[in-house]
Amino acid sequence: MTLSYQPASSSTSIEDDYRSPREFVHQDDDLESHGDSESDISMFTASGSASSTCERMTTNSAPSIASSGSDMSISVDSRDQIYPHDSISQRPVEEQSEASETSVLSFHSSLDGHLFREIYGRAFNSQDDGYMLPVDDVEHKRQDIQHYVFKLHMNGLYPAKDLVRAVLSPKQPERPAVLDIGTGSGRWALEMAMEFPHAEVIGLDLAPPTLKDIPNIPSNCRFEIDNANLPLDHYENTFNLVHVRGVELGITDFNSFLYNVARTIKPGGIIIIAGGFPQLYDENFQPHPTTLEGLPGFTWSQRLIGEAYSAFLARADNAIDSKQFWAKWIAENPNYENPVFQDVFMPLGPWQSGLDERLTYAAELMRYNFSTLAHSYKPMLLLNGLTSDFVDRMIEVSNAFLYCTTIRFANYVVINSQRTTNEMRELTVHAYSRWTWVWMTRTHAPWTERLERPELLEPEPSTYFTKEFIQERAQRSPQRTASAVESMTPPTTTANSDLS
Repeated sequence: MTLSYQPASSSTSIEDDYRSPREFVHQDDDLESHGDSESDISMFTASGSASSTCERMTTNSAPSIASSGSDMSISVDSRDQIYPHDSISQRPVEEQSEASETSVLSFHSSLDGHLFREIYGRAFNSQDDGYMLPVDDVEHKRQDIQHYVFKLHMNGLYPAKDLVRAVLSPKQPERPAVLDIGTGSGRWALEMAMEFPHAEVIGLDLAPPTLKDIPNIPSNCRFEIDNANLPLDHYENTFNLVHVRGVELGITDFNSFLYNVARTIKPGGIIIIAGGFPQLYDENFQPHPTTLEGLPGFTWSQRLIGEAYSAFLARADNAIDSKQFWAKWIAENPNYENPVFQDVFMPLGPWQSGLDERLTYAAELMRYNFSTLAHSYKPMLLLNGLTSDFVDRMIEVSNAFLYCTTIRFANYVVINSQRTTNEMRELTVHAYSRWTWVWMTRTHAPWTERLERPELLEPEPSTYFTKEFIQERAQRSPQRTASAVESMTPPTTTANSDLS
């Protein structure tokens, strides 16, 4: 299913959201705490079983990425206009011109129950059972914060700045185009559209972004609801830049995905891929062990990460372990050339000495990002058999943040939960989050399809499990005794790289 829509714009620029670190962080005891209230979540549940019809439109060539005019735009001045009370599914799909053999689904009645499903009080996409993180406003705010962490580390929206600016130059023979796969909150796509107003930018994901806090929607940006596991041949030879960040949980076969995405990139275009590891690292860049309370090296923060990894691994329909094969798959893929890999270790909290103001602020944001991500993990942990009391204990003990400090971030205020204490708040655990970036060029040769049969690779666990944890996990879930090793090779990078 592909559902295309383009929000209308307003008068204020989102460029105003970016301020110096000092403007965001304040001490303020008078502000009230804002939790994830029930009313916030209820906005995203299905609104009933209205009858629906769906018209299949077959077109004659690849869909144009140019705007079709304001009459097909969708105003998103409030969240109600995106989510169930006023569904985007009631609005017409943007007309596609000059298209060939491309099917687009046009929705003529409310299909909210088909876009979202509720699991333990959080909204999830209903297009793909593999991606098991929420898609609600709370999660999109977390993704915005994570986006700004990356932006601070890169000093911008992307690495390889010379390459990106060259392929998106307005001097191109045709209008340049950008695809953001797994766009999430849509923030990266929106900011790219503002930085390159002459380019067309498309954000693609399994659910629409809320765009609740975005004061201005660039006219050259639109979003599509689609599953990137399906063929993308309707976008063959369309994009100068493809951006893929943090999608492993939603991709079933990452090697095939690399082939499919290559088909959408123009010769000489580039792709940027980034993925995080389900593992925290100590100040010496060695993995914290996922082990049992009371044993050497135990931390609640890593126990939470390890339990989440186990839950995702048990589903066996995602590419959570794929990063260890990226270099091999890219080297064997004839559609790409000149890959560059870079590991970045980002501290969770300002415990690392020698950080400048920019990276200190990034560390504070990364700490808050972790605490919010823990709550996003909760539905999956419950589905995997953990008790609510145990999950809440892991979150509470590991997730404290900034005591009474308030972060004024973009157009909303983030205030810590004062009941949580210990590891994250008090920085009793020094931890890095590790992300890998890779960028490469699409060759000028014709696109090559993947013809070989998928290899039966046996990945090592991406999380360092101790023998004691493996045994305990097997006892409570005998049917989920996935292969594991007692130790994991530490990362080869020994310094905190900066992508800027």
